[in-house]
Amino acid sequence: MRARSALTTDLDGLYAAQRLSMVRLALLLLGDRAVAEAVVQRAFLGLLRRTDRRRLDPGVVVAELRTRVVMGCRAVHRRTRPDLRPKAPEQDTYADVLSLSLREREVVVLDVWAQLSRPQVAATLRTSERAVAATSASALATLRRPDDLDGYTHTRDRIAEALERRADAIGAEDLRWRFAEVIDEDARRTAQQRRGWLLAVAVLIVVAVVLAVQAGVQRYTGPTPSPTPSPSPSDARVTSPLSSPALAPGEHPRADIPWADVGPGWVVIATATPATAVTTTLLLVSPQGTRYGLGSAPEGMVIQDVSADARHVMVAVGSRAQEWDLPAGTAREVVTPYGWKTVRYAGPDPSYGYLALWTDSSSSVRVQRWTWDGNLRNDYDTALASIAGSPRHPGVLVSPDGSTALLSSRDGPLQLLDFATDTIASPGPFDEAPTCEPLGDWSATEAVVGCGSSVQVNAYGNLVGRPLLVTPAGATPVRAAGAWQTAGPDVVQLDDLCSPAFGGILFDRRIAPMSAGGVAEGLVPNQALGRTVYLGGTRCATDGDRLVAYDVATGRTTELAGPDAGGRTVRQALVMVRPR
Repeated sequence: MRARSALTTDLDGLYAAQRLSMVRLALLLLGDRAVAEAVVQRAFLGLLRRTDRRRLDPGVVVAELRTRVVMGCRAVHRRTRPDLRPKAPEQDTYADVLSLSLREREVVVLDVWAQLSRPQVAATLRTSERAVAATSASALATLRRPDDLDGYTHTRDRIAEALERRADAIGAEDLRWRFAEVIDEDARRTAQQRRGWLLAVAVLIVVAVVLAVQAGVQRYTGPTPSPTPSPSPSDARVTSPLSSPALAPGEHPRADIPWADVGPGWVVIATATPATAVTTTLLLVSPQGTRYGLGSAPEGMVIQDVSADARHVMVAVGSRAQEWDLPAGTAREVVTPYGWKTVRYAGPDPSYGYLALWTDSSSSVRVQRWTWDGNLRNDYDTALASIAGSPRHPGVLVSPDGSTALLSSRDGPLQLLDFATDTIASPGPFDEAPTCEPLGDWSATEAVVGCGSSVQVNAYGNLVGRPLLVTPAGATPVRAAGAWQTAGPDVVQLDDLCSPAFGGILFDRRIAPMSAGGVAEGLVPNQALGRTVYLGGTRCATDGDRLVAYDVATGRTTELAGPDAGGRTVRQALVMVRPR
């Protein structure tokens, strides 16, 4: 296919022997020659700073250089998201390669053009051989054409010819950078870093002086007022009766709730009447649309969590957290740290205690575990991603059995909290850490996790998930925000968490758009259960003022609560999906 250059660890010889092949590799991955040359220059700069390179095997040095080039291309792609579509309307094989995802393109170029073995490709991409095999099969299936012969030999030959033709467009005489310029660039960067360190030290000195002055001023002016403390554990045991809200037409009192029937498919709804009212009323609504008044608060109220038996509800009332015991008709104050964002049950019932997410003085989101009676059990040494603190952006998702929880870490990848040992584990080091967030239940043992523009399914005890959407050959990649398992086709929300677009996942993994229409027009998908998609009540700014149940089998829509079902404005709805 192409001649391999002699291997050497001498930088002058290494640069002369490898720069052309490395620039061609970067060109095939990015499609831009100038950017490719800059990436290769930075890779050589990084290698130049390794003092032990002369003691390494020449093959190891070249392999590390190749990995640096691939990671540099990945960083450029992540920062700029270049448009890699061909400028001409006709499609050729190289254009098809550029249309692949970045990981697929890396595997194809390293495998077909660079002719690396599978272990070498895995080592270069810092991934497993199994992942390389799966990615290669998916990419070749996408690039296969109807006129290709059986098997992938003809496809690989066609791809290799196209890549070789594109790479040969660059000759050694066309390259801009020379090794002396690499050395000059390294010296310039070193001097710039030194100036940066000096500036940082100067800033620290100024900050220390300012803090010392403030401490001196405070010594003579007295301490600053402390924030209002959270209720003490003794106050947390004190309960007060829930108010009996004025019932709208068709609503029933709390005493009429058939608790034996309450379970998956029932909905806890926060409403207001009229729409601009501050007073919030909670309703419990059956799958058939029967509405029961739970209680009211003269302040804004946000539902935090509901126990599996639906008998207890965590709510935020103004700046306070409360737990409502619905059968008893009482409310109690919940102990929370100052700056709390959200509270969630740490298991299927209140006896497991609860988790509190709060913001510390450095604006990091932290998580604490509290007992039911308001005693701090653990303050975990981890920082979560910045989250909205609502059921659709939980930050923390507790398993149905209360044994573990998935955390959305600030560093990106998921973390696993084991309640038995009170320890937090991560999936391991990443070169390009995925930003993942737990979204909700997929089954009794699995959760749906959002990672960028895609969704995956994770077992609660395993941080390695499986992709839920696999783009078929010839299909357009789908941007997904959430997904639910139903009795019919699985349902996926498209674009983002506040988009009204949704569809069903067909047997061949394609997406069939769904449209509810009528009273559900423009409502955002909230949850799906059985064969029903619940629309509305997501607290998104674009969402409507009602909650609608859409039957995917018959196409029938039923307004469960809203202006035409009780006359109330729906602000938030939490659909129960976990069995009791």
